[in-house]
Amino acid sequence: MTTTSARTRAPISSLAIHGVWLLLAACGGDGDQALPAPPVVPPAASLAVDCAGPHCGAIASDRYDGQGIGLWQYTNDTDERVALPIRIAGIPGKDVQLIYASHSDVPQKLPALELFVRSPYPLEAPMAALSGPPPGPGNPLPSRSLDHERIPAAAWRKLRAQPRVSPQLRTVPDAYVPPRTGDRREWWIGNRFSEQNPPLLRPATLRKQVMASGTDPRRVNLWVADPVEGPDRITDAMLDQLADRVLAGDDAPYARLSALAGPLWGPSPYENAIPPDQDLHIVIAGGFDSGGYFGQINLLKRDVPTGIPELDSLLRFSNEALVVVLHAAALYDPLGISGYGPSMLMHELTHMATAYGRDFSRTTSYTNDTWLEEMVATMMQDVQYREDLDPAHPIRDDRLASWLRLVRWGSLNCDLRSVSAQDYTQACYGYDRVGSFGGFLLRQFGVQFFHGLLHNTSSQDSFEVLDDAIRQAGGAGFAQAWQRFSTTAALLPASAVPAGFGMPARNESGYALVPMDGARYAAVSELPTATPMQLAPYGIFPFVRPGIQGTYRETVTVPPHTSLSVVIR
Repeated sequence: MTTTSARTRAPISSLAIHGVWLLLAACGGDGDQALPAPPVVPPAASLAVDCAGPHCGAIASDRYDGQGIGLWQYTNDTDERVALPIRIAGIPGKDVQLIYASHSDVPQKLPALELFVRSPYPLEAPMAALSGPPPGPGNPLPSRSLDHERIPAAAWRKLRAQPRVSPQLRTVPDAYVPPRTGDRREWWIGNRFSEQNPPLLRPATLRKQVMASGTDPRRVNLWVADPVEGPDRITDAMLDQLADRVLAGDDAPYARLSALAGPLWGPSPYENAIPPDQDLHIVIAGGFDSGGYFGQINLLKRDVPTGIPELDSLLRFSNEALVVVLHAAALYDPLGISGYGPSMLMHELTHMATAYGRDFSRTTSYTNDTWLEEMVATMMQDVQYREDLDPAHPIRDDRLASWLRLVRWGSLNCDLRSVSAQDYTQACYGYDRVGSFGGFLLRQFGVQFFHGLLHNTSSQDSFEVLDDAIRQAGGAGFAQAWQRFSTTAALLPASAVPAGFGMPARNESGYALVPMDGARYAAVSELPTATPMQLAPYGIFPFVRPGIQGTYRETVTVPPHTSLSVVIR
């Protein structure tokens, strides 16, 4: 990180002054193309105070009270670029941080910007150094890769159009004989399988059985695939620990998950689907490139063709079972890149529950887009975290940490909708983005909001579903939540922060959500050194005016369908 703590630094009172703070002027943005038409200045283009109550330091649209956290915003809802005049007085040598957040599904051209280094985080703030080597271009922070195989939307539409889909739920009980401890079975394993990359048939041993209770009680079978058994790999103690942490008791994560997300499986109107009464199978294996996965193809019968070529070609790989596959390293190396087993299991079981509740249990699909599906699964990991039992928090120590460590390399200026497990070596790793946003939403709107979001069928559009769930929880909708989430780039504290901002601790209905303090990431979160040509759809771009003394004055161009947040802390 570029550090300035050893420099003699005079506060900046005018942006006409260029010195050691200046990193790059007019890089990217408008500077690389012919001059565009000047931005319009509508009469109503003015900054507005965006916070209230305790800890809010914005006392007027043009004044900061010198302490607390000042928050202002302007949203350009037009199709034209807007020139926004900003004047804020009363600043005692603090940084003014500015953050664009796109509300558009198309890229927006960014203006030319002068980019400066952010001042060091206040020394009195608590700071925790993050482990691991510093990231860089081509060397981003490794992230735990999660994935699940979803049946393509086009194939789903064809399946729903078939006459074999009945409006009545099929409730024929499962006639299979349940396995017993010590039994052997072969499982198709491979999380990205296709005709070109088929899964492998792997033998496994049933090592443990346990009854999981709650609103969806069922038998759970823990299988260990060859050759990951053994004292140096998967031991009985590891299986006991997984079962005790996740499955045992009415207050265990499994019971809490089914209470929040609904049952994992049950009656379905599809004759192609496996029967309603199913054991849950957890297969622990190696040799695939994610920490765990849930494959929807396993919910279809091998011997009942769908008549849809892209599905029928894969039916032979169906395990015809309610099954989640965990990478063995999630148990024997819980802090490694493959992840923490119990948390990983919660993520994949959430996919299972939403696949049933939003797809397989009804003839009208309310399936989430991938970005929202992965967000709610990561939110489940968050609400199930126990500080006294779990070695790492999935968002505080992983998703948010990785997202903020890679700001300099563009991690914020990425399309919210772009989520792929294969991108874990890139700055635009979608799981970090949606996981961080989910952590913000949970701390602002709570666990009851999360329950409502999981069951929301107000629309088949995922943005409208999220917008409605936020409004049902008392918020102003997606647009404001996204704009306020973007201020996370200013590394806001987790306490003494105005209501509606930051990621403070929250306790609700027996769930304890841990705080996420911006100071934790200050030593590794550097601002970009170049202005990109475009603001990505639903992208975020932060920049700073450091050490302002007295009054900050600047006219900032705001792209169409974009908000600008101003933060002083």
